[in-house]
Amino acid sequence: MTARGDSSPRFSTEASTGRAATAPAAVTTALILTLALQSAVPPFATDMYTPAFPQVTADLATTASLVGLTLTTFFLGMAAGQLLGGPLSDQRGRRMPMIVGGLICTVGAVGCALAPSIWVLIGFRIVQGFGGGLAAVVARAVVVDVAKGDQLARVMSILMALGGLAPMIAPVFGGVVLTIGGTWRTVFWCLVGFALLMMITAIFLVPESLPVERRHGGGLRQFASGLHEVLRLRQSSATC
Repeated sequence: MTARGDSSPRFSTEASTGRAATAPAAVTTALILTLALQSAVPPFATDMYTPAFPQVTADLATTASLVGLTLTTFFLGMAAGQLLGGPLSDQRGRRMPMIVGGLICTVGAVGCALAPSIWVLIGFRIVQGFGGGLAAVVARAVVVDVAKGDQLARVMSILMALGGLAPMIAPVFGGVVLTIGGTWRTVFWCLVGFALLMMITAIFLVPESLPVERRHGGGLRQFASGLHEVLRLRQSSATC
């Protein structure tokens, strides 16, 4: 679906050369908010349930250190999602990996809400983080595709500002859920709702921004080759 019928205010978009086959997507307010949502859900998933740590410890009969491990595993999953998401979106386009990331994040959040033990919770936190990282990194790639020059700087600034609010709002929101009678599982069901919103907005508001003729392979092999070259150069400079 394209953003052509969107009535939201539009930012000026420079016409790019060499894209005659696929017109660039318009940078609308709805698109910016959707991309900001893709980047904001992962911080919500890390900070929103921290006020419920004592409840998780008691309910699952575990230790505080294992509950803290659920944060570490989320970040590991998120890192893996970002590592795979970039090369995958370069090969397959932007829209589908973003939608798949939202779906994986939703499945992970459902698993966390239903987790019968701390180890199941830890496992599904990896899944949740992987989906969130995948969607977030592709969202940034979409911004680079559709905005150029000064407009790119403005849009990235907006995304950074909106994303920076999430870690501040999330613990407060989680505390409110607990205050009105919710449990740590209720917090994760709220995260299920956020992940669903992330996926639905990607389906209906994010157009495909990377035409087929601009897609390329290489993927992780190219990334690994570049990383090896960087490390080799650092080692060479250190020995000089």
